[in-house]
Amino acid sequence: MQTLIVTNYQPGDEAWMFELQRKTLVRCPDSALMDPVSYRDPAFEQGLNIFCAFEGDKRLVGYGWIRPHRVLWLPEETLILPLDVRVDPDYEEAEALRQRLLDVLCERAHVLRTRYPQPQALLAASYYSGGRSSIDYLLGKGFRHYASDFSLRRDLRQPLPERKPPAGVELRSGRLQTAEEQQEYLKAFLACEKESWTLDELREFLQSELWGNGMLIAGYAGTSMVGGLLVYYDPDPDRNPDKVGRAERLFVLPSWRGRGLGRCMLYLGLRYLQENGMMMAELQISALSPRDLRVYETSGFYVWQETVLLGKEILGRR
Repeated sequence: MQTLIVTNYQPGDEAWMFELQRKTLVRCPDSALMDPVSYRDPAFEQGLNIFCAFEGDKRLVGYGWIRPHRVLWLPEETLILPLDVRVDPDYEEAEALRQRLLDVLCERAHVLRTRYPQPQALLAASYYSGGRSSIDYLLGKGFRHYASDFSLRRDLRQPLPERKPPAGVELRSGRLQTAEEQQEYLKAFLACEKESWTLDELREFLQSELWGNGMLIAGYAGTSMVGGLLVYYDPDPDRNPDKVGRAERLFVLPSWRGRGLGRCMLYLGLRYLQENGMMMAELQISALSPRDLRVYETSGFYVWQETVLLGKEILGRR
């Protein structure tokens, strides 16, 4: 057997990593293909958070990565460290290498957590629910199922009901073009969501191609925004042949929940997509239990894909 070397990522390795992930997904379709450009993300610290395993003359047989991140399904005092491990399924010592890479990532996690103030730290991984091999492997290593992300879809060829907003609320639509509108939206959104979305990140999204045909659907009580929904679509038939529009970041302030405002904004957003030629709407949500899906299922959505969110607490500090 040739010598195996585990070393940090170097520019150029991403092409091999892309091909190896493609190969693993043929055997176990547990995630989307990661764009090679993604490995240049500053969170990877110029390769210090990526580990590549080479056998012999630069044959990549495995890799693993880890990076700090924030997610919606845990409190702010928890540092989240997502990771992924990929090993060539044809490599003779695949299971041993998988364990070795996981151990290396765990060691790196202890280093990373010392840089952040959160008292708790969690190793995290996410896989499509059909990728049982990856899920079962980590469950066997002490990870547990914390929550699931769901991609929901609704057929826009089906009729959309008319709904009036609750008393005291006016629905408005807009493009978030001014600094005042952006700040108002972000303040309302962050008042009821735990996501760490900054003004700079919002503005980057608003300048992206995705938002080229985007619209904010918002509920106002007087001059105050009390709910919102972002909807957008890609009109290019080559990039979007199935004519799928997207709705995301639906929120309602706690004091206005339970009055039908969320459903009202959702229908208005779907109508916007429908009127602009979209055949299907897609919505991403995080859910802790099946009952969290009911409001969407009763609005005509169905689960198109589930992503299982796994986590394992990192004990102690180094």
